[in-house]
Amino acid sequence: MLLQDLFKEENKNLEYAYSITLDENSSAVEFSTPPSNLKEIGFVFKVDSEGTMDETLMDVVINCRLTNIPTLIEVPTQLLVDETVQAKYLIQIAKNVEFSFALLPPGHELVGDSITIEQYKEVIMDVLEKMLAKPDFDKFVYPISNFLEYLMLEQILGKEKLQNFRPENEYVEDNFSNVMTKEHSDQFKSLIRNRLYDFYGGEQEFNLVAQTILDGVYQKTKDIYKDIVVHSISDYSEEEKNLESE
Repeated sequence: MLLQDLFKEENKNLEYAYSITLDENSSAVEFSTPPSNLKEIGFVFKVDSEGTMDETLMDVVINCRLTNIPTLIEVPTQLLVDETVQAKYLIQIAKNVEFSFALLPPGHELVGDSITIEQYKEVIMDVLEKMLAKPDFDKFVYPISNFLEYLMLEQILGKEKLQNFRPENEYVEDNFSNVMTKEHSDQFKSLIRNRLYDFYGGEQEFNLVAQTILDGVYQKTKDIYKDIVVHSISDYSEEEKNLESE
């Protein structure tokens, strides 16, 4: 789908739009601000001759971020395999412009059979290494970040309860789970798991870090809930006073 197609009458109720592409007409002013009905938008990554993000795509993504629409850049992984773009650059620009990105696997319609599963795993590990080397990087990267979420679920529920786990995220289902074989998916998950264990000094140390993160999330949630209750009581008391004074 082209960017300008999002503005057609038949798409006025569309909430999620992915694999959006740009052409010479996409830079028109009337298409610069995305439709307000969208809850998330995904663009096919486009680069110029120097391996940097296409200028028109950059402008459109910035406009999306200015309107607070979560933005995903879908990267045909062959761009990293043939070094048209560098993983370090991709991570840096994702942080600077504030978008998430997806490393699309072999078999995906935007990738086809242009790369092998082994090349895909090499890209995944390269990007993971760059993420680990940049601790302030907090953008979501499919499929690495969603597997990190899975590892966090292991801490909460235990490995046994997740043996037949299937993601409920429709984007993950359509672009990863339904494209890759379970065997291939398990292979790159194992690589990510082992690398994280190595990075933190072992499985026990990783579990400790994961538990610390979860404890922090729990405490933050508890604090937020406490604030909501306090403000609700305060507002209620003020309302009672106003009623008594009338």
